[in-house]
Amino acid sequence: MNPRETYTALEFAREVREESLELLRALGRIGAPTGDEGRRAWFVATWLREQGATDVTVDEAHNVVCILGDRSEPGRAVFSAHTDVVFPDTGELPLTEDEENMYAPGIGDDTACLVTLLMATKWFLKHRPKLDTCVVVVANSGEEGLGNLKGTKQLMREATAPVTELTALDAHFPEVVTEAVGSVRYRISVHTQGGHSWKNWGVPNAIERLSRVVCAMYDLPRPTEARTPATWVSSRAAPRSTASRARHRASASFDPRASHACKRWTRSSVTSLPGRTPATTWTSRSPS
Repeated sequence: MNPRETYTALEFAREVREESLELLRALGRIGAPTGDEGRRAWFVATWLREQGATDVTVDEAHNVVCILGDRSEPGRAVFSAHTDVVFPDTGELPLTEDEENMYAPGIGDDTACLVTLLMATKWFLKHRPKLDTCVVVVANSGEEGLGNLKGTKQLMREATAPVTELTALDAHFPEVVTEAVGSVRYRISVHTQGGHSWKNWGVPNAIERLSRVVCAMYDLPRPTEARTPATWVSSRAAPRSTASRARHRASASFDPRASHACKRWTRSSVTSLPGRTPATTWTSRSPS
């Protein structure tokens, strides 16, 4: 951007502050759990068309794709923010605010970033700056958890020209991240005898055994190489049962994540995990 365009963009941001907040309130109330982003997708697509965008589509993954510029250009510069949130609600989400903050499920990850992207697109549609490549604005789906980047993968499969750059607006970290993070997802299932907590007192409880496995995994050493942050992310799922029963099965989704050497670190760590028993099964999923 040249200095004049930068100036007009900053002026525009100040002018549309209240409009941005109204858009955030509207989007923030629309339930959009991963895999069920349709309502937000159609809201975003309608809003973009109302601002003057003429090349807007919603694909089968519920990505909203807005093309800015000439489709004949040889490359694509993608700017994205995801529509899904980690909360399961499909109805209207609760939203409150005080003098300084707004509170709603997923409002910071990633609804506020989505609004920022949409208002930047509105500025472009108003001022039409000259572009040296084709810009693609995407409200993408399936970013959180088991969404496995569904929307972004769909976007890449359907790209009609090479994506030369991709900038994702996500969460509210005051930094720009320029290196990829790899992850390998495991489903850990524990099967035990189970039974009544009184009559069958002493039999192994699958949840208790699974908890041991998860605790042991969190104790595994992480890589110590420079610029190689690594972390575990786990979530547990178990079938419903009564409080008086010892669960006979339980499972956890486990995601080791690292910016370098993720697979090597993950597989060597899991292989050496203490306490692994025949009652514990592991299923490796494709990297997310």
